[in-house]
Amino acid sequence: MMKLTTKQVGNKDYPRYAICCENGTWWNGKTWTPHEKEAMLYASLPAIKKDWKELQSKMKKGEGVVELQATIRVTITCKKPLTKEEITRLAWYMSGASGFTLDYSMPKPEGFEEANISTQLMWDDLKEKESEKK
Repeated sequence: MMKLTTKQVGNKDYPRYAICCENGTWWNGKTWTPHEKEAMLYASLPAIKKDWKELQSKMKKGEGVVELQATIRVTITCKKPLTKEEITRLAWYMSGASGFTLDYSMPKPEGFEEANISTQLMWDDLKEKESEKK
């Protein structure tokens, strides 16, 4: 499930708040946008609460949510074969040291203009690639 946060934006003397998704997109009242300037601005935290709860509830229920899986190849040059323990330690390192984002300035494919796409690297199943038999 994607996580939503509220962020204070604009002038500190007259604060406004916006809803931001974990992927850096902003709620504009109708759809998600990569542009912070297009975010819907709320005058107070209590005012933002209703929309935040509604969006979070839809995501939690899985309404309109499709999860796809892809493979990421990690290549490491080292002097010896890795043990399972070393691969586990490497996975912990990779989970803290890596990030994966999309370039939201690129136009989305036709039919996905209003889709909110979030990416996440899952390192807990890191394992050595099985060698291909010749």
